[in-house]
Amino acid sequence: MTLKTILFFLLLSCFLKANSQEDNSLLLSKKLSPPLLDLLQKPKNKITGATYSIYQFICSDSNAILSVIKNNNTSGYLVKTNAAYKLFIVAIKENSLLKKIIHLPEVLYADLYHTPKEELEVGNYDPSLNRINQMQKKYPAADGTGITVSIKENIFDTLDIDFKGRIIKTGNASAIFSTHASIMATLVAGAGNSSAGSLGVAPGATISSSNFSNLFPDPGSLLQQNNITVQNHSYGTVVENFYGAEARAYDQQLNSLPSLVHVFSAGNSGIASSSTGLYAGIPGMANLTGNFKQAKNCILVAATDSFNQVPAAISKGPAFDGRVKPEITAFGEDGSSGAAAIVSGTIVRLQHLYRQLYNSLPESALLKAIILNSADDIGATGIDFFSGYGALNASRAADHIAQNRFFAGAVTQNSQQTFPITIAPGMKKFSCTLAWNDPANSLLVPKALVNNIDLSVVRLSDNFTFYPWVLNSFPHLDSLRQLPQRKIDTLNNTEQVSFDFPVPGNYEIRVMGSSVPAAPQTYFIAYQFDSLNVFEFTYPLQNNYIQAGKSNTIRWKQNINGNAILQYTIDNNTWHTITNNADLSKGYYIWNAPDTMTTAKLRITGSTTISSDTFVIGTAPALEVGFNCSDDFMLWWNKIKNTGNYRLYRLGNKYMEPFITQTDTFAVFTKSAQPALYFAIQPILLNGFAAQRSTAANYTTQGVDCFFKNFLAQLNGNIAEIQLELGTINGVVSFILEKQTGNTFIPLQTVNNVTQRSYIFSDQNLKTGLNVYRIRLLRSNGQEIFSATTSVYYFGNQPYLIFPNPTTASKGFRMIAANQNNGEVFLYNMLGQLVLLYKTKQAEEWIATNNLKTGIYFYTILEYGKPVQKGKLIVQ
Repeated sequence: MTLKTILFFLLLSCFLKANSQEDNSLLLSKKLSPPLLDLLQKPKNKITGATYSIYQFICSDSNAILSVIKNNNTSGYLVKTNAAYKLFIVAIKENSLLKKIIHLPEVLYADLYHTPKEELEVGNYDPSLNRINQMQKKYPAADGTGITVSIKENIFDTLDIDFKGRIIKTGNASAIFSTHASIMATLVAGAGNSSAGSLGVAPGATISSSNFSNLFPDPGSLLQQNNITVQNHSYGTVVENFYGAEARAYDQQLNSLPSLVHVFSAGNSGIASSSTGLYAGIPGMANLTGNFKQAKNCILVAATDSFNQVPAAISKGPAFDGRVKPEITAFGEDGSSGAAAIVSGTIVRLQHLYRQLYNSLPESALLKAIILNSADDIGATGIDFFSGYGALNASRAADHIAQNRFFAGAVTQNSQQTFPITIAPGMKKFSCTLAWNDPANSLLVPKALVNNIDLSVVRLSDNFTFYPWVLNSFPHLDSLRQLPQRKIDTLNNTEQVSFDFPVPGNYEIRVMGSSVPAAPQTYFIAYQFDSLNVFEFTYPLQNNYIQAGKSNTIRWKQNINGNAILQYTIDNNTWHTITNNADLSKGYYIWNAPDTMTTAKLRITGSTTISSDTFVIGTAPALEVGFNCSDDFMLWWNKIKNTGNYRLYRLGNKYMEPFITQTDTFAVFTKSAQPALYFAIQPILLNGFAAQRSTAANYTTQGVDCFFKNFLAQLNGNIAEIQLELGTINGVVSFILEKQTGNTFIPLQTVNNVTQRSYIFSDQNLKTGLNVYRIRLLRSNGQEIFSATTSVYYFGNQPYLIFPNPTTASKGFRMIAANQNNGEVFLYNMLGQLVLLYKTKQAEEWIATNNLKTGIYFYTILEYGKPVQKGKLIVQ
């Protein structure tokens, strides 16, 4: 072989090897998630060592991956599988095993595995911001009854009275309790049993729990069997920007179960940057927490404060391919968790309303179109990557359903459907939103959209076409912050057309199947008209309460700007000015309400005068327990100004139920007649308006026994101070303070005219050792009741107390030190023999005397080797 031939084969070999490496790299890039690919390309991140890392794989043949794991069991082990998605979660500590698995031709997808985490709690809740209160007033019957919502995370408190009678168990719940989950469940569907603040958006809904350790969708069969149509996901993992297995799985499920709605929180990583993908390194953008949030067909929710500002900490869009994410916002000052829960509760009510009107459940794409179309624009004008389509307006969303302002259709490739619309004069704005559940795409595609259908609105008088609003998705911070432009949208499966001050006349909504490889594609359109010169108060409404003597946020809906006079009245005659310059465009004003209990009204005066509903100003009363005896108990409350009657509530099968209305400020019940444990009181004002109800109280857990709330004795020098607090003085004739002497109690002080609930007594005649007291109380029904005993130890001049004395060999004796000084007890019999040596370990101890015979013993107590006390102990 010539030298020329040898060189040729060497060059050919190098070329083939390079091509092989390039092909291998290309192959891996098609099945490795960007974070995993990035990890493997960095030598410093080689995963050798004793620490296991968790990975997830989708494998077409389980035998292939299981065989590799079995043959390399010292390098890793199988954690769990999910057969529905051909998913294998594996713990690996050797780089060699990871490479063997990802190079298997049967492995279709590989990614890092992340543990979900709750996305913060909610410190307070303002149902007026997103018009929850207005929806509840306008559509009270659509409270979620018959709809089941699942809270996917750790389990909520199933004993909470706000969920009573409405929990279903699916066998899919976590064993770990979470306060966060309880808050989410309360926001979605709390009954308001415990207090007004525990009333959720949909208090009629049935609630279920699902473990979020599985980041993939719950089995569709499980959801269907339990009639679950909404699932709330207030958790995240890490910032991820790609179309991975979880995102694809949720898109698949929502196509197979079109009436199911998945709601996700956007995340609380708003100041982070993505490390991979198209938007890597762009500060504060594209930082949604979890691959599942990249799904097209879910609803992703960001949070705002009570003034519709998106905090910097809330995660922002776009999605990995430039799609609009998040789609909607709701109130959530402490994180996006609560915002998602509020949207989930709203969807439950919308499902219920739709079923009441149309006798079926709406598809999730229709609800998505309605929620986005009815949203209030916040922040920058139009859609954006911070707030999506705007802030949730629950009342206006419900109006879409009640007024039948929506269309449904289906298109194929190059087909078009049209819907006629007539816009009347005097409109400020018209908007319509298109949404469809797009088929799931292949894993790790650069663009998620499969079927591209296009929305436009044509003004028939001149054939002028309005195109949808589209954001600039170019990967640069300045580009991502630009206002939307009208153009053809080729990325999103939601599109919106809107225009201000529309010319009255006939229009046509058009939907074109521009590229529909997976035909036919069903879709939904929601539309609305906003009138000019509209003003109405949205908070407080008639069923809302204003807190007396505190700051309250007054809210209104308006399509007019300028300043106006804001006033209130509490007598329907005299009007008090709150401000002469209320900025109508803000939509709210913070009012320090008067400190009183009364009804009131608001009015705004500008070019016209508009008044609010009549509402109640006040504070929630406190319900107290007077006594809790063996056969009966008493509840009482303070008399409240301007109140004629009081309505008592008790906890029923699901909700607090009214059962008595009376003028008295106390009520006594026999336990046999009233088996309920939780009660509340509601003042009824003289004009018939119901004020805010008290917090529900379990009368057995309020620290009050049979008339005695507190009974405590404590040593003050050489005097015992005895404090008594009665639960009530109603029904009390007299009581006697007694002190134990031997086996009996002798009276120390008698009170025959009981006029107050609290008393303080003193005992100056203390005996060395234990001093025990009790109260003997006489009721008006002739019953005599004894309190539990309370006691003090009196040392006199001795550093230790030893009792009982006499004692028995089996009982032993108690030794209590005035000060902990490491005492030693030496016990001698009558012959001077040491029979017991005990070194104290704490201030109070029981010392066993099991081996002692009956007789007289002498003790000496030493501290640091010096005797401090001597005495005699008698063993009987």
